[in-house]
Amino acid sequence: MIVQVGQGKIVERYGAIAAFLEATGQPIQQNDMWIAASAAETASVLLTTDRDFERLHPTHVEVEWLDPGALPKGA
Repeated sequence: MIVQVGQGKIVERYGAIAAFLEATGQPIQQNDMWIAASAAETASVLLTTDRDFERLHPTHVEVEWLDPGALPKGA
């Protein structure tokens, strides 16, 4: 699936996520906020090896953390 930043309410989701993180004092990288906003707007589960996304779950996006050590070699 290709998601464009202007699609639906991704920009609004980005703003909500940015405001939430600023209020909690737990910022994440801007690109990560775009990823989270895109996943939230498209009702996608965000699969990641990045623990930073956990501070958004379940308030903003459904996150499934993958343990990099448990992934098959070459994955």
